[in-house]
Amino acid sequence: MAVYGKHNPERDYQEKHYQAVWDEVQKTKIFEKVLQIVQNKMPEGDADQFVAVREALQNALSPIQWDKLMKTSEVMYAQRFDGPTSLQLVLLRIPDGGAESLKKGIVNLFNLASTASEGKVPVATETVAGVELTYLQVPREVPVKFQPAVGVKGDVIILTTSLELATESLELLANPSGESKFDDPRVTEALASLP
Repeated sequence: MAVYGKHNPERDYQEKHYQAVWDEVQKTKIFEKVLQIVQNKMPEGDADQFVAVREALQNALSPIQWDKLMKTSEVMYAQRFDGPTSLQLVLLRIPDGGAESLKKGIVNLFNLASTASEGKVPVATETVAGVELTYLQVPREVPVKFQPAVGVKGDVIILTTSLELATESLELLANPSGESKFDDPRVTEALASLP
């Protein structure tokens, strides 16, 4: 399955309404209040650990330029079923360094996961079609294909649950003459019958 979306400038008038809602959400400090409620309900030792984890997550995500995420101009989502699970791939076009900032935050989360696993889930990099992908090396003992990865090419960020799917997609983008599902005669026949 694949879905593509592009910014529609005719809807730009809605942005001021979205911003007004977000401003009100921030004024209420609802996120901070919920975290405080959770923390207050915990035993003291757990509360200290909760604060440490919260601060680590906040630090990891601090490079992300959240305002630029709202300026995403294109989105592509793909899903491929693979046995009992599905593999996910998302491409987002985020201008002005937004894609790179999001990658930094996600790589920081990968590093936190690696540290928490005491190195059992190391972070690695691989270059595919000129794009450096950073991913978690999930142990083979994990029964499902899950290898989250992130990469940036220009102002496009690649997010995936499968290094394999990202690799195939980037190779296809680099060499569009490669084989795709649209080369399947059944797909060609089905598309030809559409109005």
